[in-house]
Amino acid sequence: MDYQFDQFADLTISSTYQTSKTGLNAELGPLLGPGTPNFISEIDPIKSRFFVQEARLVSNTSSPFQWVAGLFYIDRKTRSPDYRIYAPGLDALFGGFLGSDNFFSTDIATGSTELAGYGDASFEIASGLKLRGGVRVFRTTSDYRERGRSTLNFVTFSYDLTPDFENEAEGTHSSWRAGISYEPRPGLLFYGNVSKGFRVGQVNANFGPSAVDPTDYVIPVGYEPDTTINYEAGVKSSFLDGRVTLNLAGFYIDWKNIQIDGTRISDFSTFIANAGSASVKGLEFETRLLPAEGVSLYGTVTVQDGKIDSVPTNIIVPAAVGDRLPGLARWKLSGGFEYRWTVGSTTEAYLRADGQFTDASPNTFAQSGSNPLYAVNSDYATVDASVGIDTDWGNVALYGENLTNNDAVILKNLSAANPFTTLRPRTFGLRVSIRR
Repeated sequence: MDYQFDQFADLTISSTYQTSKTGLNAELGPLLGPGTPNFISEIDPIKSRFFVQEARLVSNTSSPFQWVAGLFYIDRKTRSPDYRIYAPGLDALFGGFLGSDNFFSTDIATGSTELAGYGDASFEIASGLKLRGGVRVFRTTSDYRERGRSTLNFVTFSYDLTPDFENEAEGTHSSWRAGISYEPRPGLLFYGNVSKGFRVGQVNANFGPSAVDPTDYVIPVGYEPDTTINYEAGVKSSFLDGRVTLNLAGFYIDWKNIQIDGTRISDFSTFIANAGSASVKGLEFETRLLPAEGVSLYGTVTVQDGKIDSVPTNIIVPAAVGDRLPGLARWKLSGGFEYRWTVGSTTEAYLRADGQFTDASPNTFAQSGSNPLYAVNSDYATVDASVGIDTDWGNVALYGENLTNNDAVILKNLSAANPFTTLRPRTFGLRVSIRR
């Protein structure tokens, strides 16, 4: 819902509610040896829902002071009531003594909430020279619950039951940004920004001191948000009455208290730790050309690199200093063209084609070459196209994605029974959007 307060601010209120029901089934192979039943890991269903509510005010005056203020709330919940690992024929293998083919079963539920308030403002202190700043304060809660955990004991050939388990964590945090920009003429802007980002924390299923060595690392109830300090500077420019746009930006990201898999040394308990630091640096170039009426050409080039700068020594983590960050491609290229023409008084038709290239990337941390699960995800390129119409009431488009049917392996998870994820095959479809 939108409402305009004249000479004050525009109010926007939005609500989102989404539910999903999915499943996961993975074959683990004959874990008891050749000729024995295949084990299967199955989580079905995975029930998820989230609710988001936001209210935002944006100033609409001609004053040199402009501002934004708002409130934000999100509530996430996920439950897997039937998570199990089983092997069809396991009970028969042991002469029907077990009474079940299950090896492991449990009921897991997780949830988190976030309530935030934010404000952002800019002030033009001289012609073309603006200062910007903002802050966001947020409170998070998270919880983890597990009930009915049952695990087959191959010594007693009975099922060990674990007491129900619940864990909760909460915290209050903040993020911010500050910047300066200078526009000496219309179509030329220089800017610099610094900001703090975060990723919300959650709870640990394992926590507390070690029963083997009470002086060892004490696993916290929950892990905190990890944070980044982001630096960016660049220039945005346009020439020839806006027919040529050239933008260039450089960035550096300082990442602290990384949320990373941890293992305690004394008892090998696993948990999520806030440990170590990393950095990412890069450049991005963007251009857009309007060579003829209705024709747009555009392209983007990103070159970047990121690595681990430090790791803890009091716990075991799957990373080493100097490791490249998983999933980070050094090169990314994208570009395309669009042609639009008028069809009637209020309708435009268009034809669009886009191409993307993503460089190879690590699948996980290399641990200085000692990680046997380390591999390199393939580089890949895709081509998409669409044809459609834009009208007062909305948009209708026929589209094709991955037109070359590239089946490059974009993720190699060597710890899984089915380790390769490829691009989605060539896909055609129809999209309809309605505006009110």
